[in-house]
This record gives sequence, C-alpha cells and structure tokens, in this order.
Amino acid sequence: AYLITRLIIEAANMAKKGETLEHLITDLREPKEEKELRFRILDENFRPQGEKIISLFEEEAKNHANWSACADNYEGIRINADPSCGNGWFLLRLSVHDPIIVLNSESDEVGGILKMCSDVLDVISRADNIKKIDISSLKNYVAMEK
Repeated sequence: AYLITRLIIEAANMAKKGETLEHLITDLREPKEEKELRFRILDENFRPQGEKIISLFEEEAKNHANWSACADNYEGIRINADPSCGNGWFLLRLSVHDPIIVLNSESDEVGGILKMCSDVLDVISRADNIKKIDISSLKNYVAMEK
C-alpha cells in the first residue's frame, strides 16, 4: 500500500511536468543473467543460524578485494562484485517467516552468476554451522554450470 501511494504521488507530480511513470525507468537496463536460489535452514531455531551466515558475508565483504557491501542493507547483505568476480551483485537474506536463506543475484555478463555463486559456495562452505543449512541447490547449480 505504501509503495502504491508513493507511485500515485510521483505520477501526479510528474503529470504536472508532462511526464509519465515510464520516464523513471527509461535508463534502466536488464541484466544479462539473474538467478534465485533458496537454502533451507535445518534447525528449529533458524533465525540465529541464518544470521550467522549473513554475518559471515558481512565480514568477508570487508576483506574481499573484489567485493563491496552496499551501505544500505535493510534485509540481509547485498554485495557488489567487480568484473573479475561476476560483474554484478548478490543479495543474501533471511526469510522473515520461513527457515530459508534466499540468494538473489544479477550479472551484467554471461557467466557472471556462476562466478558469484562459486564465490558464495566457497565462503558458505567455510561456515561452522554449514551442516545446519541445505546448500544442495547452490552446489548443484555450480556443478551443473561448470
């Protein structure tokens, strides 16, 4: 409801200038690739397990030369990857209600998602609570694409 209200207000302001809402997206481009993977957390108390994974990536982003974490991370961690690591971004977030970690990614190059997912797999495999998270979808994707 909030977003719709904001769009109506913006549309009204733009109409005064003779513009339409489409004007807001004229410079947006489509990514070359996009992917969503979901990892089930195998623990009844899933929130702490998911938060550990998010924290792991927050720390990794500080030390990874080719990653930069976005400052405004309202739901999880969004990391930008430079061209050597996928030329795009990925977002790891914990589901609000379900025991799931969601990985969304977009890349501006073909093969970029595989680079980012390979890096994510490398980092997440080092987590001390990895046995409590089903990352089979990530492993399968990386193995299938290579």
